[in-house]
Amino acid sequence: MNKCKAAVLTKIQGVCLTNLALAGLGLLASSTAAAADLRPADLRCEYLRNPLGIDLLQPRLSWKLESLEQARGAKQTSYRVLVADSLEVLGKDEGTLWDSGRVDTRQSSQVVYAGKPLASRTICYWKVKVWHVLGTVEGAAAGKESAWSQPALWSMGLLKPEDWSAKWTSMQQSQWAPTEDLGLPKPANGLSSRNSPQLRKAFTLAKPVKDAQVSICGLGYYELFLNGAKVGDHVLDPAWTCYHKNALYVTYDISKDLKPGPNALGVQLANGIYNQEFGDPWGFKTALWRAFPQMLLQLDITFTDGTKQRVLSDETWKASDGPIYWDQLRMGVMYDARREHPGWSQAGFDDSAWQPAILREGVKGKLAAQVCEPIKVMKTLKPVNLVKGDGFYEVDFGQNIAGWTRIRVTGEAGTRITMDYGAHGANIEGKPLQTEVYTLKGGGEEVWEPDFTYNGFSKVRVSGFPGTPAKENFEARVVHTAFEERGAFECSNPLLNRIGEMTRWSYIGNFVGIPTDCPHREKNAWCGDAQAAAEIGLTYYGSEAAYTRWILDFQAIQRDDGKLPCMVPGSDWGFDKCDGPAWEIAYIAIPWHLYEYRGDRRILEVHYQNYQRWLDWYRKHPAINKGQIIYYGLGDWCSNETQTPVEITSTGYYYAAAKRIAAIAGMLGRTDEEREYSALAQEIKQAFNREFYHPETGLYWTGSQTAMSCALYHGLVDPANRDRVVNNLVDSIRKNNFALDCGLLGSKYLLRVLCDNGYAEVAYAMVVKDETQGWVKMLRTGNTTLWENFLGLGSDNHVFLGDVAAWFVNYLAGIRPDPANPGFQRFWIRPETPGDLTWVKAHHDSPCGRIKSEWKKAGKAFALNVTIPANSTAEVFIPASKADEVTEGGTQLLPPGPAGQASATEAIGVKFLRMDSGRAVYEVGSGDYRFASTLMN
Repeated sequence: MNKCKAAVLTKIQGVCLTNLALAGLGLLASSTAAAADLRPADLRCEYLRNPLGIDLLQPRLSWKLESLEQARGAKQTSYRVLVADSLEVLGKDEGTLWDSGRVDTRQSSQVVYAGKPLASRTICYWKVKVWHVLGTVEGAAAGKESAWSQPALWSMGLLKPEDWSAKWTSMQQSQWAPTEDLGLPKPANGLSSRNSPQLRKAFTLAKPVKDAQVSICGLGYYELFLNGAKVGDHVLDPAWTCYHKNALYVTYDISKDLKPGPNALGVQLANGIYNQEFGDPWGFKTALWRAFPQMLLQLDITFTDGTKQRVLSDETWKASDGPIYWDQLRMGVMYDARREHPGWSQAGFDDSAWQPAILREGVKGKLAAQVCEPIKVMKTLKPVNLVKGDGFYEVDFGQNIAGWTRIRVTGEAGTRITMDYGAHGANIEGKPLQTEVYTLKGGGEEVWEPDFTYNGFSKVRVSGFPGTPAKENFEARVVHTAFEERGAFECSNPLLNRIGEMTRWSYIGNFVGIPTDCPHREKNAWCGDAQAAAEIGLTYYGSEAAYTRWILDFQAIQRDDGKLPCMVPGSDWGFDKCDGPAWEIAYIAIPWHLYEYRGDRRILEVHYQNYQRWLDWYRKHPAINKGQIIYYGLGDWCSNETQTPVEITSTGYYYAAAKRIAAIAGMLGRTDEEREYSALAQEIKQAFNREFYHPETGLYWTGSQTAMSCALYHGLVDPANRDRVVNNLVDSIRKNNFALDCGLLGSKYLLRVLCDNGYAEVAYAMVVKDETQGWVKMLRTGNTTLWENFLGLGSDNHVFLGDVAAWFVNYLAGIRPDPANPGFQRFWIRPETPGDLTWVKAHHDSPCGRIKSEWKKAGKAFALNVTIPANSTAEVFIPASKADEVTEGGTQLLPPGPAGQASATEAIGVKFLRMDSGRAVYEVGSGDYRFASTLMN
């Protein structure tokens, strides 16, 4: 656990460890509460547990309901939320900041705080109780009352510019030290990236501390130290943004780590992308934000007697260069341990030789709180092999990752060890690329890992290592945004399990603060890759807070005329090259997925007017919009053989955007705008069919997999033509021996379209196809992540073709959000049972709790076990030859009799709805269910 967050949490945990302590604060169930059959748990604010320093004035709260007995049909009928400014007051069941009163609703997520206005540095303690019904009984009084939940908290950051008293601070830039033997370019225009600054501030506290919160923005990256120890466990902090438009600060609670008497803060700064001095194709060397590393830091202390003290970044700090004499995010870190300042962040350190800090220009854009999970070291891997080469050792970790290598070494002072992770063909000026250099200080074992870079690799070449290294000298540190795992999939076909594993490694390796294309040569947030991969993240990971934060970069960088770039964050590149609707649609598509999977309306509301401006750019641009057909942009990237014209996919996403914006307008009650965008969508659909559909053949364009599936996926096909188009697509796939012939965009459409139209067998055959380019072909190479393209040229770690992993859970296991009821309060379990699959097991942690789907088949016998979380309802689709052959828990389920009469026999909590394309459909509430049926011929 983050050490500093733990300091705050002990304020909660200290009163929650025993029932006696809870009773002392009044946190046990009140005397009027019934037995806690159902209780609220997993309290979150803005998707996060106990977040610190947020800057949302009306944050959203959520909880899940735990059913101790897993009773069927358990659901909330009402809630009451209390928010107080102290734990003691909250323990008395008083909400000094907000008492929602009893609110009659099933809503348990996205509950908007509606209490008193919140000020900077306020710590908000909260809890919730619910009223609920269990089983199938609908009580007239709307159910039993639960006990109060355990308390949780959030704290507010610095909400207004005037709340910051700190000043942007750095150091005089050091002279460049000659390192031509390493091939380093000389610094340009004085913006040296050598000798990354270290800054320190000693201060004295005269009294015991009650509360202390420190907020820091260190650009490009920082590490914060207090009294000789690193604060927190973040790395590569803060997340990379469009620094000329917005920068992020992070807040820590250090109440337990300050002590009366001498204290000291230390900050190590680094360059990141903020000060990139080498050229690349995307213009980061000349970025509008580029400046020497600097920081803004404010520590607000409240003593036990109520008095306050502040420690600020300003010219009273002391500064020096240090052991890092080169750091660039893509290039690497070079560290000379002989240049360390032992004890530099401790109170007693002699800094008389250090120079005074200087004030810097700061950032011109908005300073905002980093309201998402930080980047962390998430796992450590041991080598699987160590091979001696010609002048180097190759260390193989057996898994392609994003991260770096930690070394353990003993040797003489001045020994220089180089770790080369490979360039991967990047078109970047200068060298080395993906290289770390460590120079020993001598005197015993030294353990080192870099701080301010990361690499994409499975192997690393190590040269200069003293003596003969062993595997024990090396560890791979896996680095990515620290979101939780929220889903899993396993089945009887090991190929699918390995494809899923490859995809998940690719996804986490390409989410290091921002969603990226690859973790080695670029590390860029290409929006097309991001939108195609978003459902992987929302199915398997709790990536919603990270996406919500990243979407703010679109808002920041969007031009006045509404145009967006293809890559976000960025400086001024990508607005007129490598862009187009299929890439820019990420700004709408990902928030729409957040709405579907997490029930998040606010993100659509916040960005709605920006969506309008973006759509208008395409709507009114005479050179690229010709009769509502968009002749512009990147198309089906890295297609296998057939390249579908860009105007097909660009117009498809133009249509999808019009539909989504019309739907958002409807949510907001903007009926005139809803009609306007609905009419626009209809115009686009008609134009698309006039231009690309051939009635004589039933084909879109020439019938490519991407063209046909694009039309079907986006809903562009007229209902009268749908069966014909689907049949033609399926026939062409069969004639092509089930080979995949599409690119990034087509792979997103194809499998989903086939299943939605009754051809899961065809989709499955394409996934397991071995002889031609596709997923299995990638597996056969021995790679552990997905390629950039079908041929394996270029990057060996992209999320290319990765949506298949989401398809596994959504279709093979059948766990799918209901489009009409977002957020999984009502959802579908509709499994597909194709090919040689004999069993599937999956789960997904929804806003209401864990959903499980497990099925097996043997001959015509089919069994499906499902778990529905409390406060949820599901429609379960059971493959069956006849409805009366379905059982649940051994009880036969009969359809309603004549005139809607109830079934003669019905399992508790199971309601027959209808027959649907060879499936019996039942409505079930929370609980565990065991269905069995006979499969159709």
